Amino acid sequence: MRPYNWSELVQYPNDVLEDSPYHTRSCFFCGEHDSANIVMGMDVAGDIIAQQSANLKTHVIATVMRNLHAYMRDQQTALKISPENQSVGCCLECSSWIKNRTRKHDVMLTPVACLWYHLQTIKPIKSFKSLDSRVIKRLCATLSRDVGGKRNYYQTLFTASELETIHTLSTTTIADIPCTIAACYHARNLHTPLFNPHYPKLATLVRRATKRKLDALHDGVDPLGE
Repeated sequence: MRPYNWSELVQYPNDVLEDSPYHTRSCFFCGEHDSANIVMGMDVAGDIIAQQSANLKTHVIATVMRNLHAYMRDQQTALKISPENQSVGCCLECSSWIKNRTRKHDVMLTPVACLWYHLQTIKPIKSFKSLDSRVIKRLCATLSRDVGGKRNYYQTLFTASELETIHTLSTTTIADIPCTIAACYHARNLHTPLFNPHYPKLATLVRRATKRKLDALHDGVDPLGE
């Protein structure tokens, strides 16, 4: 079984931020393997995780990220890296996400947590609007991508069926993502006719996805990869 990118995720800044190979670090917030070029202070990351924990309580995503942050802080402290120089790696997309949410919303959740919530419920989180299809596409591609024979560590937060959905979405066109998510959600709920009342478009998207699938199967192609 292929290993996870744990060592890249917890990579500390060599030479205490001088000539450090940041490209070897994975993004603390989404596990992106090779583009965590932004240095975020350990305390700043800790504040974000604390806000997420306040909203998700004991949810596995909050617990894992809280423990991961504590581990990284302890590791860098043991290496005698001063507190002001302790940091985590962050990709540009997650950095922009955090800045926008801090400015516009009173609820802080990391991108991976929002993706999990969206796949489970297909409804907005409190003051959030529904996830943009471009964000979903990026996150699913990040979670599905292997680099150097290693899997994204945050895959461990999802079930096998959820990972199948994520892999499908990573190869789905942005325009088709809403229909694909609706179809997968419908299938996970045993094709119940009782649709999510918080997402009034769900029935329409399921019908559209079903028609698209039947049309594709007629042509010998399964758009959902089943």
